[in-house]
Amino acid sequence: MPLFTIELRSIGLEYCAEGDLASLLSRRSLYRHEIRKFASEIAYGLSFLHFHRILHEDLKPSNIGLTADFHVRISSFGCSEILLDPFEDSSGQDRFSWDIGESMSGAYKVLSQQGTLQYSSPEKVLMIPHSFEADWWSYGVVIYEMATGIVPWYAPEASELRRMICENPLTVPEGLRPELDGDTFRFVEDLIGSKDPRQRLGYRGDITEFKSHSFLIKVPEPKL
Repeated sequence: MPLFTIELRSIGLEYCAEGDLASLLSRRSLYRHEIRKFASEIAYGLSFLHFHRILHEDLKPSNIGLTADFHVRISSFGCSEILLDPFEDSSGQDRFSWDIGESMSGAYKVLSQQGTLQYSSPEKVLMIPHSFEADWWSYGVVIYEMATGIVPWYAPEASELRRMICENPLTVPEGLRPELDGDTFRFVEDLIGSKDPRQRLGYRGDITEFKSHSFLIKVPEPKL
């Protein structure tokens, strides 16, 4: 896991000798056990960042490094936000209060369209204040891409892609359905099957609700 110091706003990563996930996907398809392993490690990595109130904002295969022994390292924090203060509306009043019993994603939010459009959540596309749930949407898109080799929504024109992300349901092309087995598709559907972030896996903002899902495997948890 990265070494993070909030005082210095710095993140240290080890050298990713195997490049990144995008390069690996361009060379070959992934086996199911590889998808599950990478998905599990990315989930714990995001949980580590969110624990430290870091919203990555640009999770995608090219920003997921692979070490010499093929472990995941999330990288490229140029779009990231550190959510230290509650989101305020135009009146200057806090719209959300921190309550550990409520959604972690409902406490601290940012108004931003930073990141790569293909991996952006509907709320980000629509310029609605968002939080950690936007990272979990990107995570779902990455898993879909690991399994099928394509992103779930794509159009050459940005305006059409924005419309598709916000309106089109999650589908799998006929020829790619064998690549998304039952457990994989259910997991992806839980992550990006709804346009409403409150209905999606990850809205609570931590790893707890993921642990019981049969798709993920046990990996060493980061020391928080």
